[in-house]
Amino acid sequence: MIRGFESAFSRTVDNFGDIGAHNYDESLIERIEVSKGPNAILSPGGPPGGTINIVTKSPQFIPKHSLTALIGNFDAQKVTLDTTAPFGSDHFAYRLIAAYQDTERYWASSAKLRSKLIAPQFTWRVSPTSELVARYDYLETSVFREPALIIDSSVTRRGQEPILGPGFRPKGLNGTPPWSGLAFQKHSLSLSFSTSFNQYLVMRLAGRVQRFDEYSDQAFLFPPGMAARYNPYTGIATPDEVWGLANPNADYDEVLNPYIATSSPYYDPSAVPIRGERIIKAQVENYAVQNDWALSFETPLARLQTVTGFAYVYGELVDQRVNGALAPINLFDLANQDSSVAWDTVLFRDVKNENTNWQVYLNQRVTFWEDRFALSGGYLRYNTETKSLDKATSNPQDVLDESKDMYLASLLVRVTPAASIYYSYSTNAQPAVVNFTPLWREGKQHEWGAKLEFFNRRLAVNLAYFEINQTNVSTPNIEYYAGDLSQPPSFLSDFGNHGTEVEINGAITRNLSVMGSFTRLRMRDSLGRHVRSVSDQLGAALVNYRFNEGLLKGLSLYTGFSYVGERAGDTPSVDFTPLGVATQNSFFVPSHTTWNAGGAYTWSRYQLRLMVDNLTDDKGYVKGSGGRFSQSGIETATGRNVRLQTTMKF
Repeated sequence: MIRGFESAFSRTVDNFGDIGAHNYDESLIERIEVSKGPNAILSPGGPPGGTINIVTKSPQFIPKHSLTALIGNFDAQKVTLDTTAPFGSDHFAYRLIAAYQDTERYWASSAKLRSKLIAPQFTWRVSPTSELVARYDYLETSVFREPALIIDSSVTRRGQEPILGPGFRPKGLNGTPPWSGLAFQKHSLSLSFSTSFNQYLVMRLAGRVQRFDEYSDQAFLFPPGMAARYNPYTGIATPDEVWGLANPNADYDEVLNPYIATSSPYYDPSAVPIRGERIIKAQVENYAVQNDWALSFETPLARLQTVTGFAYVYGELVDQRVNGALAPINLFDLANQDSSVAWDTVLFRDVKNENTNWQVYLNQRVTFWEDRFALSGGYLRYNTETKSLDKATSNPQDVLDESKDMYLASLLVRVTPAASIYYSYSTNAQPAVVNFTPLWREGKQHEWGAKLEFFNRRLAVNLAYFEINQTNVSTPNIEYYAGDLSQPPSFLSDFGNHGTEVEINGAITRNLSVMGSFTRLRMRDSLGRHVRSVSDQLGAALVNYRFNEGLLKGLSLYTGFSYVGERAGDTPSVDFTPLGVATQNSFFVPSHTTWNAGGAYTWSRYQLRLMVDNLTDDKGYVKGSGGRFSQSGIETATGRNVRLQTTMKF
């Protein structure tokens, strides 16, 4: 999440949009680039908070070979091979990355995470100024979904600590069948050709094909809906009470026919309803081409850089699912839980989406007066034809066939050699399918800031103030995913957000380095309510000390923390009660800080790395957010995880 907006579904890999929201395997990553705010050139279809671009490893012409093994308490047990070298002649190089993981999750030994990765790569140095790189990677993963959890019905408003309902344990599956999980395969093939025509002009032509297949069987809780469980007079949630008119056949009257509450427990610990969901076919195919040109030259008055190009993407999604019937969970007799499931034969979802997107862009940067002033401007034309059809309903196919223009402008002034101030304005637009309907999400951002450097420019400090507006932001409707198919899958809202941000990165001494950030923001929906999962305050820091000489040469030690402030735990199921009172978030997750520490020692061809996550072993509290029960995003904090990684170079 960047500046209050989720970024997992909009990350890019080598500047291509990526499919799937899975964690990207770290063995493929060379570095990670973060672009803050909506950007009409770098990420026209990205989220308004910013975009994460993963730059992957590539073949090297210097031989490097390593074998890495990882062990730990949970989410560990992994082996990785990384080998690269030239072959045949000095024009060709290869790289092969392979990884295998089979590990337990925190909650139980039967909850597993398994993955396989194979990634061959090839580079052809066509000439001293031209290079062709081919990459293929195959990833296969299966991971246990999540334990069953429900927030206690006594928790209904801000200020109350969220606790689990009777019968639910913070560590344990709580009746979720061990077979419930995500399983998928992903293929990705990319080609990239880059060349320099002279000292002024360079070009990149790249293409990529991806296919993602999911074949998951999952089990989900489905407690009753919350729409009628808000006090009509206050908007406060009452999970164990249903509200209705004293006489449902007559109009409301404050005295003669008021709203009254009827006891209706949110769930029975001895019979918690659970359903199955099987993916018959979930397949995403994506084809993309990009062509970029960069021209750089100087005049007596200014230095100019022009970047122009185009991008084409075609994508297709097929999603077919059926429901399954399971016996209710008896939280007091989990040993005898019946996990068998009877699958339906009729699809409750049969979706096909198609999108064809074209982007043409131009970006101009001008610096003058010995680089004291820098002006940038950009324009992008985004055209989309997006189609969506759910064959499981009688709704006709929806089509979005439109274009949007996006802009970028910025000014940077270097006040001193080590201090600059800047202003930027940028927009974005993204075609999306929400509730089986294609639409545009549009965002804009104003940002003011300063960039400072200290200790002979070894340490950089960035200060920023930003204002972001975004339309058609979707958040999952947990009642739909609990099985009420009469509900829309997502809520749509327009969000406004503003805040300040401080970032620090660099070296204080030749041994001591530090990186950190702190963000304070205010994001609310159109009714002034907190947005689920978005904290007003976020912070993180990491300090690393490296011994460069003496007996401890080769040793480095680090410690760090991440801080997340209080945040709303859910999105109300309805915006207003029957009396027109705005409903309220039913619980808030308290702020928490997680400490990590570790170290590494390198000797000759060997490296030993120790990583301790959640150093203080603060566990069991409700940590995630999204809704009152699991599947929505709530989870309990995992305990301390000690991992040891050994790398041998050969």
